[in-house]
Amino acid sequence: QVLERQPDIAAVQTLADGMVNKGLSLGTMALSLLTSEEQLQKIGFDITQVDTATQVNQIYLSYLKRLPNPENKNAWIKQLFVKRPLICLIINLNYFLNIIF
Repeated sequence: QVLERQPDIAAVQTLADGMVNKGLSLGTMALSLLTSEEQLQKIGFDITQVDTATQVNQIYLSYLKRLPNPENKNAWIKQLFVKRPLICLIINLNYFLNIIF
């Protein structure tokens, strides 16, 4: 629960519509949660407007409820800084979560 609450029915319907009718990926929807006004109010900053290290920390906190270990954090920073946008981290993290759960 990125927003640390159960979604309301309207939000679930919007997400389901995005997946079924608009072909949105889980990564795209996860990014929309992380960049939502509600998340901005909760964490106090816009995740798209901070440095890469802060983005990685916040994604770990939002999804895994912990900070990354230094090795993983440095690997993600390198990936994001060199060749991948923020959404790639989210997509890969979603893939990882689907494997372990």
